[in-house]
Amino acid sequence: MKVAMHKAALLDKANEELKAHLCYQEGMQITDVEMQGHILVMQSNGPLMPDTDLNALNDFAKAFSDAYTLIG
Repeated sequence: MKVAMHKAALLDKANEELKAHLCYQEGMQITDVEMQGHILVMQSNGPLMPDTDLNALNDFAKAFSDAYTLIG
């Protein structure tokens, strides 16, 4: 079952978990979240350096969206 959160709390949680993830690089930040149908879509800014592991970043996004949903 997914955890439902309001936007501000969900953004805080997403950024907290992103900073703890192996894919995190200094300056990365999730800036917005929205529901598109049943899919949680996250927008971010920050540097994508040549050594950025995009597969790990995608794994983070999928795992987070599988665990949380936006309400309100």
